[in-house]
This record gives sequence, structure tokens and C-alpha cells, in this order.
Amino acid sequence: MTQPPPPERGPAEEPARDSGVPGGAPGGARDPRLAGFAEDGPGDTCPPSAALAAVVEELSGPEQGCQDATDEELLGLLGRWDSLESWAAAGKLGVVRELMR
Repeated sequence: MTQPPPPERGPAEEPARDSGVPGGAPGGARDPRLAGFAEDGPGDTCPPSAALAAVVEELSGPEQGCQDATDEELLGLLGRWDSLESWAAAGKLGVVRELMR
């Protein structure tokens, strides 16, 4: 059976999304690449690729929490994850087509 926390210590509050929580860019600063994923930014409009997958994975952070991103940047990251998913599915279907020949 687990012990309850001492009365003076309870669960901590969740940090605000834009608070620059630790684990973002070095020194706890917000990663400047996130801004590129806002609407019509370079990250929001680039085609899917392995390089994009690496950047999106890195910016999404541990467990894909995206803690430092604004809502607009989150929507951009979500769109890029969606495009990467479609790109990967198209690659898989191309290989399946070749296997069926």
C-alpha cells in the first residue's frame, strides 16, 4: 500500500504551456524553430521528408508533449505529423504494390 504525501506537500501545479518549462531549448528557453510551425510558416508548409520528421519529433519533445508550443504552433505540428503519416503510408503502399507484381 502506498503512503499519502505529507500534508504540507501535494501534487504540483501543471506549468502553463508557454512558460518555458525545462526540457525545451538549452537553458530552458523556448526553441525558436517552433515559430516556423505557426500558420503559413516554413515548417507549416514544407513537404514531408525525413528531415521534417526529425525536426517535428525533436520539437514535439518527450512523449510528444509539445510543452513549449503555442496553440497555433501545435496545430502546425499536428498538420506536419499528419502529412508525415500520409507520406509513410504512401511509401508502404508503393512497396506492397511492387511485392504484388
